[in-house]
Amino acid sequence: MTGRFIDNKAYINLELGAGCGNFGATYHPKCYLTDVDQTLKTTCSVCHVHWFCDARELPWSDNRFDKVILCNPYGFGFNDEEESQILLNEIVRVSKNGSQIIIVGSGVNRYCAPERVKKRVNNCSAARFKFYEEDIDCAKEYKGFIFRMVDGTPTIPTKRMVIDVVK
Repeated sequence: MTGRFIDNKAYINLELGAGCGNFGATYHPKCYLTDVDQTLKTTCSVCHVHWFCDARELPWSDNRFDKVILCNPYGFGFNDEEESQILLNEIVRVSKNGSQIIIVGSGVNRYCAPERVKKRVNNCSAARFKFYEEDIDCAKEYKGFIFRMVDGTPTIPTKRMVIDVVK
C-alpha cells in the first residue's frame, strides 16, 4: 500500500515482517500484514502486504492491537540488544494492555531464538511480560503453510513463543 495511511479499525491484529507470506491473516484473522521491503511488490508472486513500514516506527496509534505476530523473522528481531529494545518498545506502544506478542520461529534462527527473545523481553522496561515457549509441529498445526527465509528457501519453525503484555 502506498499513499496516505488510513487505519481500518476492523483489523485488530498486526504481523511484522510478513514478507511474501500471509501467515498473520491466515492464522490470526483481521490482521494487518506489514514489511519494510517495498521490493516485495514486484518480487512476490502475490504480495499480501497491506502497509510497508519499519517495525520500529509503526504508523498506528497507541494501544491499538490485540496481537502482534512475528513469523520466523530474519534480518530483524532479537539478535541485537539495542535494536531489540527499540522493537519491543514500539510493539508495546501499539499493543493493548493484556495483548499478546506471538513469535513463531526456529531455535537456529538467531533473530528469534527462544533463549535470546526471553532475555531481551526480560530486559525491557516498557511493560511487564509473561513469556511462554512451546515446541510446535508445523506440519500439523499450520498444515499446508510454507514458511520461507528471506531468500525464499523453505524453513520449518519448531518453536512458538507467546508473550503476554501487561502495561
